Amino acid sequence: MGEKEKSQLGDGSDNFAGAANQMAKAARSVGGRTLKTVGRQAAEKGAGAAVNATSASVKAGVRTGKAVANIAAGTAAGGPWGAVISAAWSMRHTLFKVLVCICLVIVFLIITIVSLPAIIFDSIFHLPDDYSGSALVTAYSELSSCVHTTVAKGHDYALNKVHSIIKEGGYDYELSMGALADESEEEDYDVCYALAVYSASKGQKNVSTDDMVSLMTGAFDQMFFVTYEVLHIEIPILSDLLELIGTEIKSFVKCVIHPITNAFFPLAFGVDINAQYGEFDVTYGEAIDFMTHSLKTTLEGG
Repeated sequence: MGEKEKSQLGDGSDNFAGAANQMAKAARSVGGRTLKTVGRQAAEKGAGAAVNATSASVKAGVRTGKAVANIAAGTAAGGPWGAVISAAWSMRHTLFKVLVCICLVIVFLIITIVSLPAIIFDSIFHLPDDYSGSALVTAYSELSSCVHTTVAKGHDYALNKVHSIIKEGGYDYELSMGALADESEEEDYDVCYALAVYSASKGQKNVSTDDMVSLMTGAFDQMFFVTYEVLHIEIPILSDLLELIGTEIKSFVKCVIHPITNAFFPLAFGVDINAQYGEFDVTYGEAIDFMTHSLKTTLEGG
């Protein structure tokens, strides 16, 4: 024979000329007979040759690669379908590499699905049929809007809490509102992190946008913390002629609305970031960080 066969499927180069020749032979053979006849003869001869070649190979204890070569060579004697198999064998190196690439793509998709927050995929499955744009980006945009809207409602809740503190304490309203320090504009939270925490809290199962929003709403007290201190001020009392006739002590509160941070989400979703995450040898914090990074990387396209 010519050059010695390589021992591994992925090694060596393919015999494209031989493959083309085998395919041409198959086409010529099929041309003179009906599909039914060809199928019957190929099945009978091909199956017999394959069984004989396999049996002989196993009994002889030859290597797997050599056994496959013998099967392909024996089947080639069975007519046009044997020629097709022989042609495929001639291109085995290329086909093997293509198969490897397909497997890698499948593995990548599986890893992506496992590593991204489950709420993302739940949202994708509920998208209307007439949406435009990338499914992942569209799903993220809708979820991001839900999170931001809920956070805005949480800020309104904090403002109402300030009003309640002033009213219930009998403090001067104008002085208290004038002293209000609203730091909510300095909010520092990450939507990707929020989605990851929620998905992790559910073990990546039975997630829904309504449930996520409901849990956030139920934790409004922890979203924008409100602290305050009671202050007093001496107000001069003037007569109609603008003469000082006395003073009055007024009490008011200086409230501070603190900004929301990522620390809110583990509290809202009941997650201990230091606890073990399921059956995996990682903590909730590590799993959440991984899902957050995966989602950001995927959205950024790499």
